[in-house]
Amino acid sequence: MAIKSFTERQLKKARHTNMFEYLLSRGEPLKKIGSGRYYEHGRHDSLRINTRTGVADWHSKQKLSSFDNAIAFAMELFNEPYDKTVQSLLDLDTKGLQKEKNPYKETREPFRLDNLTVRGNYDTGKLDGSCFMYLKGRGISEETIRVFEKRNLISTDSQGNLIYKRYDVLNNSNEVVGADLQGVKKRPIEYRIKKDLDNEKLERAYFKLSALNNTVNSGFVFSTVKDFVEPPTLFTFEAPLEAMSYFEMNKDKLVGTNSWLLSQGGLNDRVVYKHVEALMELYPKAEHIKLVLCPNHEDKGEEFIQKVRSHIKENYSNVKLYKDLPIVESFDHNEMLEMKLTRTTPDTLPSRLEKQADKEAACVIRENRKAKMSNKVATETKEVVV
Repeated sequence: MAIKSFTERQLKKARHTNMFEYLLSRGEPLKKIGSGRYYEHGRHDSLRINTRTGVADWHSKQKLSSFDNAIAFAMELFNEPYDKTVQSLLDLDTKGLQKEKNPYKETREPFRLDNLTVRGNYDTGKLDGSCFMYLKGRGISEETIRVFEKRNLISTDSQGNLIYKRYDVLNNSNEVVGADLQGVKKRPIEYRIKKDLDNEKLERAYFKLSALNNTVNSGFVFSTVKDFVEPPTLFTFEAPLEAMSYFEMNKDKLVGTNSWLLSQGGLNDRVVYKHVEALMELYPKAEHIKLVLCPNHEDKGEEFIQKVRSHIKENYSNVKLYKDLPIVESFDHNEMLEMKLTRTTPDTLPSRLEKQADKEAACVIRENRKAKMSNKVATETKEVVV
């Protein structure tokens, strides 16, 4: 079936769709954050919507924004083809939305380890061999893996995915308040190619998902606490694996200090502020708190640092801010660990070479698909003419 064509006027209208109203019209679960104008998606706690502007930002997706970009945003969220997405945005009917008595329902339920996803994935309570080998393959030592397993920071779900568990640092009950799921089996390239064959970007090689009903602004966090007297240091990262990788590279310096390592789930600054305030409560006698931002070495990482620096300066006079980016541009901390262990260079890093090979293989598959589509259209045209 040929892709439906749209006029430039229609596409412009679709791109500027009010994402808040659109998500409401599709029955998506949204929860108000505090008393402000922001709402959070019930299944993706890093997806925030500004009700005043109608713009949504998905922080765990490299802060994907719907601003003048509603088509791409909706395609990513609903995993629907281009033409269906555009038509859906154009069909948005906002009549009656404001007439509902309470259209913004509180839908979030308590986080549960026995209900991690809409498909019912649950925590098995142990780390299986596949997840162990995945972490080891990413450079995490057996010693570190076993320590994290013993502390119940990681385990395996019922579908074989790796679970990174989130805890509330102020709660001594050791209750898990959220989780991040990580697939450990690489997805075939055929399934990672986008339906828009002109888009050369591949989907993720490994499944990733924030669990259902994660506690707001929670994160994967662990510590090497010495005491609650000396000032603490909070290191923040974009993903759990990067926090573990940084620990692996620096554990000789970190063990025996008041260090806390946090995955903020993408570039979510609210998670950072929440944990800064939590450490203030845990260390009431500390003269200051040291905050070290460790995002990926990219432009968005630098922008994130500037954003946090501005907020810290205005709101926390006792927080000393530092940054520790990977020394190689465009690298994350797991790639830095890989380079250290394999003794390679940025140009010969095995994982980077693998990604390049995937891109080349995808290019071949993409061109074959285009050729088949062209042949099909030509055949259909010929039949109509005859």
